[in-house]
Amino acid sequence: SKEEPAPTFEVEAHSGAGQLTAIKLNLFIANSNAARSNR
Repeated sequence: SKEEPAPTFEVEAHSGAGQLTAIKLNLFIANSNAARSNR
């Protein structure tokens, strides 16, 4: 089987746009965790 490229989100993490996406995702996860612990 042909080797698959790295997942898109990993590749994009090295670009400016990817970093923004990763930051947004991390903030989303942090907000979700905060909401969960605030209950």
